[in-house]
Amino acid sequence: MISCVAGRGAGSLSVCSLCDGSAVALCVETEILVAIRDGAEEEAVVVLCGGQIVRGMSFLRAPDERLCLVSGGDGKFIAVQDVSSARRANAHSLQLGNATVDNATLLFRSRPHTKRITHVAVCDGATVLFADKFGEVFRLQLVWKTGTGLALASDEVVHVFLLQHFSVLTTFFVSSAIPWIGCGNKGPTPDPFPRRRLFTCDRDCHARVSLYPETFRIEQYLWTGAPQSVVTAIAEIQCQVEERRYSHFAVGNRNGWVHLWTADNATGAVGDASTTPFVPSGSFIEEDARTSGAGAVLSVVHASVHAGEVHGRGEVALSQGILVAYEGARDVLFVLLEEDGTGGKLSLSGCCALRVGLESPPLAMVGLGGDRAMVLQRSGRVQVVRLAYAESCVSARVCEESWLRGLSNLTQRQLGALLGSTDPFSQWNYDTVDPRTRRRGRSDFSEGGDVDTEDGDAVDCPVDAMKKTRT
Repeated sequence: MISCVAGRGAGSLSVCSLCDGSAVALCVETEILVAIRDGAEEEAVVVLCGGQIVRGMSFLRAPDERLCLVSGGDGKFIAVQDVSSARRANAHSLQLGNATVDNATLLFRSRPHTKRITHVAVCDGATVLFADKFGEVFRLQLVWKTGTGLALASDEVVHVFLLQHFSVLTTFFVSSAIPWIGCGNKGPTPDPFPRRRLFTCDRDCHARVSLYPETFRIEQYLWTGAPQSVVTAIAEIQCQVEERRYSHFAVGNRNGWVHLWTADNATGAVGDASTTPFVPSGSFIEEDARTSGAGAVLSVVHASVHAGEVHGRGEVALSQGILVAYEGARDVLFVLLEEDGTGGKLSLSGCCALRVGLESPPLAMVGLGGDRAMVLQRSGRVQVVRLAYAESCVSARVCEESWLRGLSNLTQRQLGALLGSTDPFSQWNYDTVDPRTRRRGRSDFSEGGDVDTEDGDAVDCPVDAMKKTRT
């Protein structure tokens, strides 16, 4: 699952997609809009109520292939809703703001966590990983009951603590399973949780890579030397080879740089504190995009297209690269990746990046699998950036897809003004408050800290002269 998170307070936005590109979910405040590509009514969308201001979402497939959505946010709980059984409505007749929680679609709701939930990810069937606003990360292990419901695993406490940062997270990413090189896909011993890399990056510029599920084992901190910048986006370069020696990750930063990191998957290197499995394989920054008003990297997405060539082993060659969306820019850039001939390692191409023009600046971008990515623009318009291969070169263009028309119509018509003023980084890029000066209870709204009321909602507190700014 691929996701983007933005906003704090008014204009909260969360977007996620299925890796195969068959579904997209978009949530503004509490209302979740889902578009599904299944050949049914093209102008229809599913509208769900999150029951809280949603900060993070991820799709989940049930054993019977039903599509479900996991969400978490300011209400401090994790909810799982059945999208497949929800009623679809025509986007032209929908009026947002009236959605209520439908118990018929609610499969699971956890007990309240102690703090607001900021990020959500799903892996290994029904395992939910989430982070809260204090930088703590937890696991919620669910199991499918006989029938259609979900429940906590019998041997699990409500939330299992995994790791902690000391400031709010900016990026939360779970990789695909790490192959066991030389040991087969099952590894040396049976393991119910395949090894994965868990990236947790905070606003104090710490970029930690932990080995999941043994998250006490820190593979590496990226950028241990200055200068550093806040990590704002991560994407894994997908590979079809099961026993691949190297994994690659594109990392976007607040200062506009995109870095390619290569991780060694050899059994002796993964989780070995005496080694540094991650090495940088190149960096990229688009000067033209920066001078035209672009700023931080909003999203990075891996995309590939068949190149039409067939290798000796019968494999079809791929042209692949990274799609990059910048805050404030009216373009999406495509940067090619090249094999450097050293056993499957990739590097950034020295060629100029392809530029794809947009109607308005992007607010979020998520992958749709293979050669496509969906872009949500500040105008509310939803479009698809698609790659093509012709005459021995790769091209990129913006297009409309019929199954997203209903979603695009709805967001432009009813959410355009709100999306136009949304700060994509305000969930973590805000002024902190000296806790000694906090005042309990409701007060005038202003920037700064927040306090929790008895019902689990949060209200803002005023900031006095002792306020300090951290970036």
